[in-house]
Amino acid sequence: RDVSIMGKFNMKRFDIFDAYAEKLNFFSSKGEKVLAGKTFFMAAHMLVQYSEWIDRKDSNALEIYKKYYRMWKENSKKYREDIISSSTQKLEIMIFNHFFQLYRLMWKIKHLLKNNAMRRK
Repeated sequence: RDVSIMGKFNMKRFDIFDAYAEKLNFFSSKGEKVLAGKTFFMAAHMLVQYSEWIDRKDSNALEIYKKYYRMWKENSKKYREDIISSSTQKLEIMIFNHFFQLYRLMWKIKHLLKNNAMRRK
């Protein structure tokens, strides 16, 4: 979509993934596994959102997106011991790394269910 609460999607916002990488490295180096895991999954979920926002016809945007997706796949391996605290998270990372379209669909369903539950309250 072109417009969100934050305004028109801007390619410069991809630098947020560099910030998440720094944050992930910091938490990992301090032994903060819970925070490292939360950081990894927050960035992974944001990659899904970004995949919805980018213009697939814009080859520059697509290349930047792919760069950050590869970076997070690498981070999932590099920080594996620090970010996985359950079998569910292990499965989520496996799907993220090997079946991204399925990961994206799961993310959409999860948020749809969450939003519907919030509306019922």
